[in-house]
Amino acid sequence: MSDLPDHLINNWNTAKLLGIQQKEAEWLRFISIVDIMRPKNILEIGFYDGGSTISLSLLCERLLTIECIPPRYDVNLI
Repeated sequence: MSDLPDHLINNWNTAKLLGIQQKEAEWLRFISIVDIMRPKNILEIGFYDGGSTISLSLLCERLLTIECIPPRYDVNLI
C-alpha cells in the first residue's frame, strides 16, 4: 500500500490512536475508494472506540453515526 497518498497513511495512523478494529490493508483499500468518491455525507452504524469514526470524518463534510451505547471515546476529538 506504499502507493497511497500521505494523507491516507496519516488517516490510518490517526485511526490507530483511537483503536480502529479493521485490518490495515483492507481499511486503507476502503478509504482510498472513499477518498476518490469524495462523499459529502457518510453514515456509520456502530462506532465502538472511534477509530473508523475519526478516519471517515477526515474524508467527508458530515459524518453521522448511529450507536445504542454511549461513546467509549472523547467525541470532542472528532
